[in-house]
Amino acid sequence: MDSTFVVNSYNDGDNIYIGVKDFTRLLNGKLLYDVDRDEYIVKKENLHMKILPESPYYLLNGKIEKIRGDFLRDIDGCLIPVTPNLNRISSIMSKRLVYNKSRNSIDVYNNLYDIMDFDVRKNNDRTVVMFTLSRPVKYKYKKSKNSIKIYFYTKLLNKRPFNKTFRKSLITKVSIYNWKYGKYVVLNVKKGVFIDDVNYSKEAGSLQFVLGGSSSKKYGPMGKGKFTIIIDPGHGGKDSGAIGPNGIMEKTITLRIAKKLQKYLSKDKNFKIYLTRHDDRFVSLKERTKFALKKKANLFVSIHCNASVNRKSKYARGFETYFLSLARTGWERAVAARENASILYESEKEKNNYNTVDYILSDMAQNQSLIESSKLAEAIQNKMAKETNLKDRGVHQAGFYVLRFNYMPAVLVETAFISNSKEEKLLNESWFEDKIAKAIGEGIIDFVKNYEFKIYGRK
Repeated sequence: MDSTFVVNSYNDGDNIYIGVKDFTRLLNGKLLYDVDRDEYIVKKENLHMKILPESPYYLLNGKIEKIRGDFLRDIDGCLIPVTPNLNRISSIMSKRLVYNKSRNSIDVYNNLYDIMDFDVRKNNDRTVVMFTLSRPVKYKYKKSKNSIKIYFYTKLLNKRPFNKTFRKSLITKVSIYNWKYGKYVVLNVKKGVFIDDVNYSKEAGSLQFVLGGSSSKKYGPMGKGKFTIIIDPGHGGKDSGAIGPNGIMEKTITLRIAKKLQKYLSKDKNFKIYLTRHDDRFVSLKERTKFALKKKANLFVSIHCNASVNRKSKYARGFETYFLSLARTGWERAVAARENASILYESEKEKNNYNTVDYILSDMAQNQSLIESSKLAEAIQNKMAKETNLKDRGVHQAGFYVLRFNYMPAVLVETAFISNSKEEKLLNESWFEDKIAKAIGEGIIDFVKNYEFKIYGRK
C-alpha cells in the first residue's frame, strides 16, 4: 500500500492536528513564515496557501476559506485541525487522509480504494444497493430495461465485496468493467425494476440506490400532506443532564429552546410539531423514540447542551451536530457516552430492552435514513454558524440511544457548552435561545425544501 503514516502532533481530545511542517513535507512543498503579517505560507507549483494562526481562516490561491476548528500555535510552528476537515485537506493535498481509529491518528495515502465496500440488502418490497466511499467520488448512472450501469470517475475500487450472492433481492448479477475515466458497475435486475431514489452524502461517505419492483409503491415529493417533526428536549425530571458552574441545568435550557423551536416552526402550516416532553419530567430514551414512531414522524431533532469535565479548557466551547453512526474519535465517543448515560435513570426492565448488538448493527431502515440524517445535521450546523458567534465544531457521527431506534432522519444538536461559564451565561439568555431556535428551525426548513420524503419499508 502506497502510504505515509503520520503520528499526530497534538490531540486535544476532540480534534487531531498535524504540524504545518509535516503538512508541507507531505505536499513536497516549501514553507515560509511572514513575521510582520504573522502568516505561514505554503507553496507548491500551482498552490499558494496562507494560514492565519489562532483563527479558522486561510487563503488558498488568493481566495479566503474557512475550516472547522482553529489553526493552533505550537512551539514548532502551527497546527492544522485534521479530523473535522478530512475531505477539505485531502483535496488541498491531492492525497487521501483517513482517520485511523485503532491508532487514533491520521494515515495519509497516495493510493487507496475510493470505493471501499459494497452491499445489497432487501427490506419488504425494496432493495437498497450501498457503496461505501473513503472520499467524495464523482459518478453517473444509466438505467436500461434489465440493468443499471453506475459509472465511477475512479479506478480505485475494491472488487472483493462484490463477490456475493443476492438472494431474495431485485438484483440477479453484479459485474465490474473498466471505462476510460475509471470503473463502472453493472447491476442486472429483474423485470420491472425501477430506481426509486438515489442518495449521495459526502459526510456519511455513502452512495445508495433504492430499487423498487412491480409490487413497490412509488412515493411522490413531500408537500402534499403534513410533515411531522419531533422535537426532543434532552434529559428532564430526575435526569438533570449537565450542570453549569453557576448551577444552570441542561434539562431547563433544552426545554426552553425546544418550545421556542416549536413556536418558530409552527408558522409553517405544513408542519406538525410534537415535543417529547412539555415540562420537567423524566422520559426514557426508548419512550422518546417510540413516541416518534407512533406519530409517524418524518424528522427527529434532539436538543442538548455540551459539557466537558475540564471546565477551564479553552477548547470546550462551541456547537456541534451529530447523526447516528459509530463514533470515530475519542471526543465523539465521550459525547455519546454522556448523553447515553440517561439510561442509568431508567428501570431495570427498560435497561434490559437495550441490546448491545442490536444497538451497534444498523438495520435496513436506518441505513437508508443515515444519508438524510447527515444532510440534516449539515443544514442545522451551517445555520448555527451563521446565527451565532460560537466556535463551529462541525458535524460528527456517534452512537446515541435516542437516535438508534428512529427510522427517519434524526440528529442530536449540542447547542453550546454549559460547562463553559461564558456559554452557560449565553444559554440562560432568552435572546440567545431565540437565536439557537431560529438557527435549528432554518436548518430544518432548508433540509425539508431539498428532501423528497419517501417511506422505506415501514408503513
